[in-house]
This record gives sequence, structure tokens and C-alpha cells, in this order.
Amino acid sequence: MKRSVRRWIGVVCMLVVVGAAGVLAGHYLRADDDRPVAALTSATLPDALGVPVSVAQWRGKPMLVNFWGTWCAPCREEMPLLNDMATRFPQVQFIGIAIDDAAALAQYANQHSAHYPLLLGNADLLALTGRLGNAAQALPFSVLIDASGTIQQIKLGAFHEPELAEKLRQLTPSR
Repeated sequence: MKRSVRRWIGVVCMLVVVGAAGVLAGHYLRADDDRPVAALTSATLPDALGVPVSVAQWRGKPMLVNFWGTWCAPCREEMPLLNDMATRFPQVQFIGIAIDDAAALAQYANQHSAHYPLLLGNADLLALTGRLGNAAQALPFSVLIDASGTIQQIKLGAFHEPELAEKLRQLTPSR
């Protein structure tokens, strides 16, 4: 009897600890928290040629940051739409961050014309998507950030044209 009581107490204590950790994580890692955006916009990432690119150069401009992978079929299917929207909405800075390896990104960039920078991410950037609101850390995942650096929209999964066009119009109301 004593052994089963201790086991139940242990289980209850573990559930309390896990629940408290979840509450704290939810408090500190909310999608509307500006710290993940600051981490993202202070990143310097290599492009498809290996040249370091500072994301900070686009602070103060609305951004669509798309986390994707060359191995991800929905990501590849979404790329033509993102390319089209990057030309239709030049006041929005589109950034593609491939959670991939350098060779795969270079090959993709050589075979496809992108109208926005394609940068190489890593496991840290994938973890950052969790802090940006992508709890599943799945791809594709996009973040729309306004000119003041506030997240306006997060999207897990591929965008479709009408939805993305409307979100971009909201991000750039003067258009």
C-alpha cells in the first residue's frame, strides 16, 4: 500500500512540474513576444552561395519570413506563389529560410529563380520557429511581421493566393 501511495504522489508531482513548465513556456515563448522577432531580425545567415546575409538590414520594413525545406513537398509547391507575391508586393521583404543543408539549398537556388533571398537555417532556427508560434516545428511555416517588428500573422502550412494576398494588403495598408 505504501509503495502505491508513493507512486501516486510521484506521478502527481511530475504532472505539477510538467504543467508548471508548460505554463511558464507559454508565458515566456508566446507568438506575440517580441524577443523571438528580435532574435530573428538579428540573425546573420548564409545565402545559397554561402555569403553571410544580415536579416537586420530589413528592420523597419514589413516582412514575410518563410521557413521551408527543399525536401518538403508543400514548401516547394508554395514557392511559385511566394515568388509571385514578392513581385506584386515589393514593399514587403520576403525572406526564405531553408532548414536544410547547404548543398541542397545551392542546388535548389541554381534550378529555380527566386525573387527574394533564400537563406540557410539550422536546428537553432527551427527551434526559433517554436518561439514564433510553430509548436509543432513543422514546415512550411511563415511569419508576417509589420514594419514596427510586431508579428501580425503566423501560418503553419502553405499559403493559398487569396489568403496571402489579403494578409499582405493588411500588412501594407497604403497599397
